[in-house]
Amino acid sequence: MAAQADIIRVATEYTASVDALCAAYERGIDQLDTSGALEARRLAWQASIGVMKDMFLYLERQSRAGSGLQQAACHKAWLAAVAESGLEAWLQQRMDALAAKTAAAADASASPNARYAYTMQSCVLYGTVCDLLRFVLAPLPVFNLWDGKQWTKAVEHGRAVLTTDFATAVVQMVKGALAHALSMSQPATQAALQPGAAREGIDLSLPTSGMLQTVASAASIAGLYSHLLTGLINTHWAIMPPPQNAPNAAAAAAAAGQPLPADVSQILNALTQSGLIPAAAEAILRCPKPAGEIHQLKPAGDLYTASCAFTEAVCYGRLSHVRLVRLGLPGPEAARGRQALAAALAAPEVAALGLAQLERMWLRAGIKSEQGPGGSTGGGTGGGSGSAAGGGDKWWLPEYEERQDGVFGHEGEDTASLEDQHANIVFASLGLWRLSDAGTLHRPPPGPGVPKPRDMARLAARSAEALSRLYRGGGLKALTAEPGPGSSRARRRVAHRSTALAYDPVMTPLPASLVPLTYTLQMLSMLFYPGPDENDPASLPLWMEAGAWGLAASLDAVQAEAEGRGGPAQIGRGVLSQRVQPGGPGIALQAAFGSLTARVLMGRGLDALSAAQRAEAVAGLRRAGLAASLDHALRLAFTAADRAAAAPGLPDRQRAVEELRMCSEAAWPMLSKLPFTYARPTAGGADGSAAGGAHGGAGGGAAGPSEIAGCGDASGVMVTLAKRAGTVATALEVLAASPSSDARRQERELLDAAAFALLPPLVDGATRLQKRAGIESAFAAPAASPSAASAPGPAVAGPGAGSSREVTRAEELLRYAARSACGLAAAAAAASCKLPGPTGRDARDGARVRSLNTYKALVSCLRLLEDALLHDRPDDVTLARLLACQPHRLLAAAARLVCARTPWQAGRGDASYWLTAEASGTSAELAAVGIATSRVLVACAAHPGLSAHALAWLQPPAGGGAGGGAGGGQGEAAERGQLQGLMWVGLGPRLLEFSPAHGGLVLSLVNMARGGFGGGSGGEQHFVATGRVLKDWVYGNSFEAAVSSRTNPGPALPDGKKVADVMLLAAMEKAARGANAESQMAAEVAAMVAAALPPPLAPPPSALVMRRLRVCGFPGCGNFGGRSETELTLSTCGACRAVRYCGAGQCQRKHWGAAHKAQCKAMAAAAQAAAEQAPGPQAAG
Repeated sequence: MAAQADIIRVATEYTASVDALCAAYERGIDQLDTSGALEARRLAWQASIGVMKDMFLYLERQSRAGSGLQQAACHKAWLAAVAESGLEAWLQQRMDALAAKTAAAADASASPNARYAYTMQSCVLYGTVCDLLRFVLAPLPVFNLWDGKQWTKAVEHGRAVLTTDFATAVVQMVKGALAHALSMSQPATQAALQPGAAREGIDLSLPTSGMLQTVASAASIAGLYSHLLTGLINTHWAIMPPPQNAPNAAAAAAAAGQPLPADVSQILNALTQSGLIPAAAEAILRCPKPAGEIHQLKPAGDLYTASCAFTEAVCYGRLSHVRLVRLGLPGPEAARGRQALAAALAAPEVAALGLAQLERMWLRAGIKSEQGPGGSTGGGTGGGSGSAAGGGDKWWLPEYEERQDGVFGHEGEDTASLEDQHANIVFASLGLWRLSDAGTLHRPPPGPGVPKPRDMARLAARSAEALSRLYRGGGLKALTAEPGPGSSRARRRVAHRSTALAYDPVMTPLPASLVPLTYTLQMLSMLFYPGPDENDPASLPLWMEAGAWGLAASLDAVQAEAEGRGGPAQIGRGVLSQRVQPGGPGIALQAAFGSLTARVLMGRGLDALSAAQRAEAVAGLRRAGLAASLDHALRLAFTAADRAAAAPGLPDRQRAVEELRMCSEAAWPMLSKLPFTYARPTAGGADGSAAGGAHGGAGGGAAGPSEIAGCGDASGVMVTLAKRAGTVATALEVLAASPSSDARRQERELLDAAAFALLPPLVDGATRLQKRAGIESAFAAPAASPSAASAPGPAVAGPGAGSSREVTRAEELLRYAARSACGLAAAAAAASCKLPGPTGRDARDGARVRSLNTYKALVSCLRLLEDALLHDRPDDVTLARLLACQPHRLLAAAARLVCARTPWQAGRGDASYWLTAEASGTSAELAAVGIATSRVLVACAAHPGLSAHALAWLQPPAGGGAGGGAGGGQGEAAERGQLQGLMWVGLGPRLLEFSPAHGGLVLSLVNMARGGFGGGSGGEQHFVATGRVLKDWVYGNSFEAAVSSRTNPGPALPDGKKVADVMLLAAMEKAARGANAESQMAAEVAAMVAAALPPPLAPPPSALVMRRLRVCGFPGCGNFGGRSETELTLSTCGACRAVRYCGAGQCQRKHWGAAHKAQCKAMAAAAQAAAEQAPGPQAAG
């Protein structure tokens, strides 16, 4: 290390060379020695600068190469040499003298010779002072300020620069440098100085440009100095030793009545009484732009350093003020310190720089400030980013970075530090205005520089958008700032590793006494949501958009942490079994969902807004990609659940499930409450992206309102839900085939709960798709009236009925969603039969809640199928889709669940089936399942494409009794009898007891399938006719009256009998069983409930072809990586080209052995036929 004597010698020589050069100018222009002595002094000065810088850089290299103690020793020796050389005193004297010299240089009444002399002296002194200040101040933050002893040493060694006088001198120097540079740039000043420059033989543009660069250096010094002082104040409270027996530092200080410590008081006075913070903000904003690209690089780097340091200084200052308030230190000095610090942070210059920094961050993300709806982002703030002092040009650094397509940084700096910068920028602006001393959100009182309420919401929306875009790698590139025309610039796209939204903005560890404060301040995601008093209708649309962007950014953070792309390891464990900081991304994600759902779902939501405000809110949510965020949230939740299930003994994985549970729980309310679309129209045969919407700014503006309606395209959510439904259904079926055990029962309960959390949003989306008008799909035609449907012959619902046609992506999505929903509902209902039902009315009873959810989800799924059966155009495409839904399995599962929950209770009178359900208060919901089952059964019997299958299901098994039934029709022998006994002995009698009209529907169809009263006559024709008669009755005007009266005999059936006659026949058959009829029937029903579901039908190959929908075709695929299914790498089956598979888990190999081997050839033919009907490029979405 350089000897202390060498440092003193070099510093002394440096100051002597400066004094000599200034003395030469002091004699005046007429006395200048032009024979070469002046040039020699200038060269000596420049040489001494180089020696001083080289020695300091050598010290820096020595410091970095050593340990922490060695670093402190190096800088301690440097500071000791600086103090012994008298450099600090020399600095203050020269800074004090600069104001007079600057004023003399700007005095238009003075002679040109005098002005030139003072101008050149000022240029030399300003440059020298800035260099020396950097040498004096830079070593101080190297001390470990979080160590009490090191903090004390830093204060001791830097005491000369931690005074109010020194800070005031620095402020005056910074202001003087700015004034001197602005004065030198004026044409009149240039004209006055030109004779002196000519006499000396120099180009006047060189010192002018040098002075402009010096202003940037002065701004950098001011930022670093502010950072040093606020950092010392802030860290003091973290290391303050508590007195004996005090629970924490705050309580200790208050209990002991300690005044503001002397060192802290001195530093706080230096910071506030000098006006350092506002002066630094003004210098950064108003620093003039040098002429010429080559002269802008060095000042731009200095301004970058200044802005980073100043932003952190504001963060430190805000934290320091909050701690001063929270500690409640007694005495007038502490009160004055709190007030002075609050006033400094509230200065309009600070607010103006905060706005400018936000706009700079937006530009980094590729967002123009004028893109914000409603005009300028800075309206009503008292100056915007143009100037902190009420005038001046616009800040030139953001425009320079944009022109260079580069974000400045230091050599070796990675994008994590850029991430910290952006978090600090948000905290130092939005956080400064909106966070109260208690760490809660509030509407700031009006004041200079404080944005108005709607402007505040707009700032939050654009800032959240910028962070979301930057976390995706959008925006400018990182650019190292190395001066010199030949320097190499390392360029890399700015992409944050995870997110700093949930971290302490300046990454400062705190003791346990201040942890609650840290956790409220570190969650910057709070700043994207309105406080309790900020929900005015004019601002609410922008707050909704801000929340949606914040949600997107938080989701990316969770995914980054899960994939190990986050920052350094933090304390504790959390999301997806990766190390995260407590209160980190998972908690930020919960906050994001909580705030957004509060705005959207609670109260009247969008209905509370005017038409224009509602349109603005919907457009903002679409722009923010809310639909894609919901998709991303579901996929993260599913991944977390699968990882937890694979390792149930790991608490961190279970914690991840809990953290992400709100995501899946909030998805359906948002989907149902907000106007999403589920099938975006496509142009030129191209398939739309399933992800939909403007997620993360990657595609938000690509599709206009004419293409995506409402809050965005939620088809990606549908794909994810349907895929998950397939995996859960597969797991349930595997579980059903395994032996029962307590462990299996718990697993069955978890899967059952997962199934009936998936079904409502999945069915709701499929229903919206089914009812959507204006797209070329199976459901574009209007529904046929009941009377038309019951007319002889097949019902034609629209053009193209009865023939093959092109299948659109919307219909592929609907087919996939409906098939998955019906399959999951059937598997879950069958599994629920093996779980205990509710036994009481306690709303907290898990079995009761689970049962109610099961019943409601089943009813919604049955109604979806019923609606499709009634309103479909009966062509090959839609028939294939209906068969793929496996309606017989859904009917069987629903009927079994009703029977399982309504056991016969002997000796309890006529109402013997529903006593258990009535005792638990679930009879109405359970009966709704049975009623919906009866209606779907009628719709199947009346449907021209499914009636033959329905007949087979309700016939006696092949070779069974009752004369063999009413003919086979088109039903295969394998389908016979799959529902007959369950409906005749199980569901029919139970519905007769609850709703005779609906029970009569079931019994009438079963009776006609058995051959009717004639014992085998009538055949399929009578069965179909019976179905149509019952359909007309159910959907006519008299059915509700029949349900209410319980005595209506019903319509006349094709064989001349009425529904009441069938009820009587069922009663007679029951009586014929003898005294033990009820126990015999109960045993038969129990056996049918315990049996496996009927085997699935083999759907037509066309029902399995997915040319346009991008999704893995293996039903058991559990790969939910990426933000959407479209982000997975999918490969098409090389043989059929009709289905895709992801690479994870060898899905194609598994599906080939399980099913696709037998289907591939037929699917190839179906895909070829579809391609011939729809020539053109195959869609990829």
